[in-house]
Amino acid sequence: MSIRNGASVAALFNPRSQLVDNNGVPTAAIGRGFLQAMYVRTGSGTGIVPIVSAPLTATGSTINDALQLGADWNYITTAVAGSGAAIASALNLQPGNDIWVFNFSGHSVKIYPPSVAAQIDALGAGDPYSLANGARSRCFQCLTATQFSSYGN
Repeated sequence: MSIRNGASVAALFNPRSQLVDNNGVPTAAIGRGFLQAMYVRTGSGTGIVPIVSAPLTATGSTINDALQLGADWNYITTAVAGSGAAIASALNLQPGNDIWVFNFSGHSVKIYPPSVAAQIDALGAGDPYSLANGARSRCFQCLTATQFSSYGN
């Protein structure tokens, strides 16, 4: 066998194997291992579909009394001028985690970081991001325990 024979090398080092049989059952360790890795990588069955809130009402006027946002996607449908919502500290977001806020109310809504020590973009520790009214959305992504970055429309 010559090393230049690609088919021979592939047969030795990259054998083909079905992942599942005709009934959908994983075959051998290759199929089970691959499917197990995909299952774990996607949150063990919970990582693909986000948790979506019921319609929310923005409350309060400070980080301390603002509505606590606890879902992956948060739909604010009612707000009065000056009201707000805060990324819930109970979520314990880690670097790479994010939370989306959609504002379908008739007013801008203040979106606060999870604590007075954290900041969104370069707004300052504990200061809110002003999310405009009228179907505006914003993603708040955790960069570190005290720094969030936002993007969206």
